[in-house]
Amino acid sequence: MPWWIWASVILFGLLLLISVVRNLIPADPHQLYAEAEQAIQQQQPAVVQERIEKLRAFPDFSGQVAYLEAVIFLGRNMPLKAIPLLLQAAKTEDIRGQAMMYLGRAYGRSGQLPEAIASLKSVLEDPQNGDRSRSILAGMLSSVQAYDEALEHLNFLIDRKVDLARTLALRAEIYLDTHRFKEAAADLAESIAANEDDPTNSAKTLKMLRARTMVNDFSDTGGIEDRLDNPVSQNHFKALRYLSEGKLDDAQRSLEQAIMEGADTPMLSGVFGKITAARNNSQLALDSLPRVYTACVTTPRDADLLRTMQTLAMQAGQEELAAKCAENIDGLDAIRKRMFEQLQLVAPNYDDVEGRLVLADLALECGESDFADRVFQGLVLFFTEHEAAIRERRASFETRRLPLVPLPTPPGFNVSVESLTNDSAPAESTAAPQE
Repeated sequence: MPWWIWASVILFGLLLLISVVRNLIPADPHQLYAEAEQAIQQQQPAVVQERIEKLRAFPDFSGQVAYLEAVIFLGRNMPLKAIPLLLQAAKTEDIRGQAMMYLGRAYGRSGQLPEAIASLKSVLEDPQNGDRSRSILAGMLSSVQAYDEALEHLNFLIDRKVDLARTLALRAEIYLDTHRFKEAAADLAESIAANEDDPTNSAKTLKMLRARTMVNDFSDTGGIEDRLDNPVSQNHFKALRYLSEGKLDDAQRSLEQAIMEGADTPMLSGVFGKITAARNNSQLALDSLPRVYTACVTTPRDADLLRTMQTLAMQAGQEELAAKCAENIDGLDAIRKRMFEQLQLVAPNYDDVEGRLVLADLALECGESDFADRVFQGLVLFFTEHEAAIRERRASFETRRLPLVPLPTPPGFNVSVESLTNDSAPAESTAAPQE
């Protein structure tokens, strides 16, 4: 027999012997579990499943097996299958913290909010999982407008500099909803600086500039507008910054560029009105009224637009129109006050679905549509058993709102108000009564 055949036979025998010896050596369950956890971080479910099968040979690791199986189910968006496994895993002391954290997430995904909150709170002091559990908890509380409690947890995390880009952005959202615009702008600026490569930085910049608009402070925002992805938004905020600096011609040019890039929206008509009002010329004010009036009728619950038109009407000597603007503004302020009172009522009551629907309706009534949408998103996320009623109520939110007080048409306005408010527009809706 040729030598090379003998060499092949010997090599094959050695490999077979190595394989047999390796199979005789027991696997290290700790190593298997560590590899499974690493595979979870790398989103490799097939590897996790393979390690699970090997770990079944070790009865002492039944809790770890249950935990890993639960994570697989959560990755498939099957939280109800994950919950009993996580309850079993939590009985294993070594992994109790992470099991309870994932249990909180599973309860949250299945719409069991009180159970989710209780599970996450139970491990806040856990040295390995406490900060992450607190972060998840703060997000859940924020989603159901339990803002005071959410802020306590976010402040704790920010003091410890935990995931600053995310926690600062989440706190800023709460500040925006509660009209703490100066604090929101500061948090968003710091969040952007904490992670300059974050793909959401353009959205954060947009929110920051909106917050600055509300306090009319663009003192240190020069050039920030260029971070925005949308050229209309870029020029919109440049116009507002130039306006705040008294550079009216530059503001006008930026506004015209925004309109050329997009369209003359109610928002941009409002900026036009502000620039005109800053010129303080009665004839220019009179000439601008039809354009701003159109924006106000199209977006009748925008208090900022109404204030701009009120100023222009006063400059143009249109006292009746100015007075009606003031009535609308006062009415919107009163509804907004009721909205914040309702927010305080529902915040500590996590499961008050009807109270939150009332809150969303009040928000829409006073023009806080972004806040209303966030309230609705939380309802859909955590109260699945009421989904049909929630979606039915949400559909009613699409009803076009009319001005609280009818606005007299200004001189030179030649467009039918009916065409702007929709011929079939129903009567003004009202907030549902509180229980």
